[in-house]
Amino acid sequence: MKDNSINKQEHYEPRLDFQLDTTTPHSVFILTNIKGCSRVLDIGCNVGYFAEPITELGIEYVGIDNSPGCIEHAKQRYSQVQFIEGDAEYLLNFIGKNSFDGVIASEVIEHVINPKRFLVGIFEILKPNGKLVLTSQNSNGIQLRIRALLGRYRWDRTHFRLYSKVELAHDVTSAGFKVKKSIVIPFSKKGQGGIFRLAAHYFSKIFKNAGWTIGIVAEKVQ
Repeated sequence: MKDNSINKQEHYEPRLDFQLDTTTPHSVFILTNIKGCSRVLDIGCNVGYFAEPITELGIEYVGIDNSPGCIEHAKQRYSQVQFIEGDAEYLLNFIGKNSFDGVIASEVIEHVINPKRFLVGIFEILKPNGKLVLTSQNSNGIQLRIRALLGRYRWDRTHFRLYSKVELAHDVTSAGFKVKKSIVIPFSKKGQGGIFRLAAHYFSKIFKNAGWTIGIVAEKVQ
């Protein structure tokens, strides 16, 4: 029998030095759109970066990640929070149907082998009218266009697919969701990159489709 408990693809290692900045456009998109939910699953949670800001909103937070190291550190950091070691492509192996009214999947879908199975799994674990807040790196983003010019279009070996805004909305809709919002999130001015990051930020503010990530908010409608 096939063991689906842990994805055999490479794991991300715990990023213990990373501190989530809740003021970046990416974080603001997620935290703003997850408000109103009562119980949220964070898929690809790493060491639980969103655990604190989401619990501060009065929302019950649960994290899942396929990396044993990430889950171990997450449990040490947030002993009162539930963390699950499991494969995002086989959510129903770990989580019952209609268990959450909110799901966050931040830059995960590009790392899964079967995006349709991934999205259908999310649909199943959400309650009716539950909300999916999803982000993914933008295939039309300026950072990837520059890499393409350098002959390095593929981001790295853990990325199986990169999406445009239209493509991502199509796949989410095909899984049964109703897309309520679809945007391109601009680069943040903060973080590594110096003058390049600053230039990319303003470029993506002017050219709306050139931002770093795509943001989707979708609802489970039955």
